[in-house]
Amino acid sequence: MSKINTHMPAVNTLYHLDQNMRGMEKAMERIASGKRINNAGDDAAGAAIVNRMTSQIRGLENAIRNAADAISMSQTAEGALNEVTDILQRMRELSVQGASGSYSGADRQSLNAEIVELQKELQRIAETTYFNDTLLLNGTFQDTNFQIGHQDEHSHTLTIEDVRPTALGQYEIFTSQTGFSAAEPVTSTTAFGSNSSRIADAENITIYGHVGSTTIDIKAGQSAKSIAETVTATFDETGVKANAETRVRLSLNKITAAMSGTMTFKLLGMNSVAEDVTAIVDFGSTTTISNLTELRNSINAKTGKTGIHATISNDLESIDLFSPDGYTIGINEFDIVTVGDGVAHPSLSVQALDKDLNVVGAPAVVGDKSSQETRMVITLSDPLAYTGTDDAEIMGVTVDLSGNTSLEDTIASINTAMAAAGLDVFASNDGSDPANLLIRSLSGANITANDGATGNLFDTVKDGGGNALTAASNVFTATAKTASNDSCQVAGVIKFTSSQIFSVHTATPISSAGVGNAGLFIDSPGAASINKLSDGDILTIRNAQDFLGVIDASLKRIDAERGDLGATINRMEYTINNLSNVVMNSKAAKSRIYDSDIAQETSNLTKSQILQQAAQAMLAQANSTAQNILSLLRN
Repeated sequence: MSKINTHMPAVNTLYHLDQNMRGMEKAMERIASGKRINNAGDDAAGAAIVNRMTSQIRGLENAIRNAADAISMSQTAEGALNEVTDILQRMRELSVQGASGSYSGADRQSLNAEIVELQKELQRIAETTYFNDTLLLNGTFQDTNFQIGHQDEHSHTLTIEDVRPTALGQYEIFTSQTGFSAAEPVTSTTAFGSNSSRIADAENITIYGHVGSTTIDIKAGQSAKSIAETVTATFDETGVKANAETRVRLSLNKITAAMSGTMTFKLLGMNSVAEDVTAIVDFGSTTTISNLTELRNSINAKTGKTGIHATISNDLESIDLFSPDGYTIGINEFDIVTVGDGVAHPSLSVQALDKDLNVVGAPAVVGDKSSQETRMVITLSDPLAYTGTDDAEIMGVTVDLSGNTSLEDTIASINTAMAAAGLDVFASNDGSDPANLLIRSLSGANITANDGATGNLFDTVKDGGGNALTAASNVFTATAKTASNDSCQVAGVIKFTSSQIFSVHTATPISSAGVGNAGLFIDSPGAASINKLSDGDILTIRNAQDFLGVIDASLKRIDAERGDLGATINRMEYTINNLSNVVMNSKAAKSRIYDSDIAQETSNLTKSQILQQAAQAMLAQANSTAQNILSLLRN
């Protein structure tokens, strides 16, 4: 080495000294900070990775807290719903108790008083259950998001439905007053014996429930009971079930004379062979029926075979029949033989009833003898004064018309003559003003009336339809009208029910509710209406029975809500476990990139310190080598 300006040994030694110094400083920095990356220059790619991982970790940690909050909120709501369930169970106990006939009206008032207070408590719970100033059970907690991940799409949505008593209950749809609700005459024994529903045409109905939808084929002639069973069989597909019941009111049309009579008819319900019903009915006055007890008892004696139960209406003037299974109720060969003046013959009105025992549709009248009897209306010549030789013939029986005979006397004379001859022909006035002579044959036999030898006793002669009759040799003849129906049947009403909102649609709704229409619904019924829990009471047996269905539907709703909350709680617990695992492993991965290895950095620091000391010694040695050049100069 003979150069002075550039002393390479010293330069090289100084270079390594600087390198060792930087390495020592970096090791000291990493040990002091605990970080491997203190600036982007330490590891550019690693710094970007660490930044992304930091966002994920911090987001996941907050998501864990959100999930824990969701658990706490859900547990708050579920605890309140547990109390709601206990209250509904108590209300159900009271309803079962109230459905028994062993309690008086005062007892039911006391039972219902607790129902009212429990309804109020349900309302209070729903309107005062808060979590962090958020109402949970009044229907406002809808589509609430819980962020359970570090990205925007990582969320859980929770909805808690309204559980106030005004929102709980049973959703219902009833079939319209078509062939299923209106009484319809049976025109043949064969038709009656089949006990069909009188549905003329097949149709399809589609049920849209909270579970799903399905289309059901209704066959022509299918009974209400059968249709209800078909709907219920699809419960797993729709969440909708159905039941049928048949309610019929039998009313004897009031008569104009006090009498009693023996009523007979055949009754068909669930039985395939019609049961005979016989009872004596007392008419207490000219406008009321005083005793239907024997008729009720006679019907109930057949309940085991027909499935039909009879009760006397509140006004004691009619009989209500009930088939709880929805069997079609049929009445055939109705007849009543009266004991009295022989003129009046009561007919039977058959009317369908809805679930509230209100009459629906037009009644069917059976046994109306006026529709099969023969009638002749005679307007006697004016003035009504005959000579002693004026005689008329009614049904071939001579009737003496003496001078100055009044209409009442003529009627009495005819009835006396007919009774003596053993004929079922009776005379009365026709109720017009002025009154005319009305002659009737209850058996439907032809009525003949001879206008006398002179042919001038009768002014006009008409049949029961108001048609003028023409005499043949002074003899007028009236024939019977079409025979009346002595049978009818009423099919059941179907009730579709669900604990959740649903709808029923039909492609072929009918346009009116007249007798004999083919469809189930007048119009497509659309969405079901709710029978609210808040409107229920147990003041009557029927109300208590209906309230049971409402409470059961409410319990299903609460069970569904509790199920959703329980599912949310369980999910959040799994979410916390999963996120905690992700956070743990993400932190470990980040640590490997971001955190310094203290053992390694301590080793690096020791190494750098030793090298620093060595470099300093070598720098001194390098500096001393320049002295050799001076020795050359001295020489």
